[in-house]
Amino acid sequence: MDKILTRDEIKEEDKWDVDTLYQTKEEFDKDYQRIQNMINELANYKDTFLKTKENFKQMLLLNEKTSRLLEKLYTYANLKSNENMDNPMYQELIGKASTLYQDYQEKLAYFEPMLLKEKEDTIKDYLQQEEIKQYT
Repeated sequence: MDKILTRDEIKEEDKWDVDTLYQTKEEFDKDYQRIQNMINELANYKDTFLKTKENFKQMLLLNEKTSRLLEKLYTYANLKSNENMDNPMYQELIGKASTLYQDYQEKLAYFEPMLLKEKEDTIKDYLQQEEIKQYT
């Protein structure tokens, strides 16, 4: 029967290269803080994102940027935690990423209900802006 190799016994070319996402924990932490700020900024759009075309556009663009950065952060943390489940630092990273994702979902829970309550013609008009036409 073949021996199951430990991670440090596996050739480098056969491992995930997650360092292309973040090379250091400091880079991860910097994006973590950045995402927290972006989530708070998105939460501030609750009462204003449907008031003007500009607010609507800015909110959608910030949301897209936030969700992509959050996905990068979560992917890194998840892959690192699966790489070595005995490493407490990696378990901390996936915990932080999961908590941040939950915060994102909670603070943007307003978006879909408010969007669905708005007049369809208003939303269609707002979506005609060049920078957000891809959402139609």
